[in-house]
Amino acid sequence: MAYWEWNATGDPAHPHVVVCVHGLTRQGRDFDVLARRLARHARVVCPDVAGRGHSDWLLDAAHYQIPVYAADMLA
Repeated sequence: MAYWEWNATGDPAHPHVVVCVHGLTRQGRDFDVLARRLARHARVVCPDVAGRGHSDWLLDAAHYQIPVYAADMLA
């Protein structure tokens, strides 16, 4: 999984971390402007989820769906 990290705090191990996760059809670089602003006070990590941006695709396309367990519980 690829990710982008911003940190202008001067501390590579800064204890405040913000994780920005994009939606279904987007990528981690969507947060560039926000990340630069937040980076003054925290480390900011923005991943490219599987199959998006610079991250690899999953081997099994079925893994891109959201599992539904509620129906199993009602049976």
